[in-house]
Amino acid sequence: MTSRNRLIALGRRQFLKGGATAAAATLGAAAIPRDARATPALARVTYPSTKLANVKDLKVDQPLQIQYPDKDSPGVIIKLGHKVDGGQS
Repeated sequence: MTSRNRLIALGRRQFLKGGATAAAATLGAAAIPRDARATPALARVTYPSTKLANVKDLKVDQPLQIQYPDKDSPGVIIKLGHKVDGGQS
């Protein structure tokens, strides 16, 4: 075997050994148990039911500015003139 072929073989061995070491380290890290932490529960807030507008008074494609549930919560109601998937009837 020439010295060049020995260098190539040595390079391959080191590459395979390094890959095996990296794979073993990855599997070892995955096997370490971690503390289970519960996620905080989402806040459940119920807002009062209130009439914001009459549908018959809305004009198609004319936005109506609203504040709901309080004055610091701006919103818009738009009558599209046709049914929308997932919309209220």
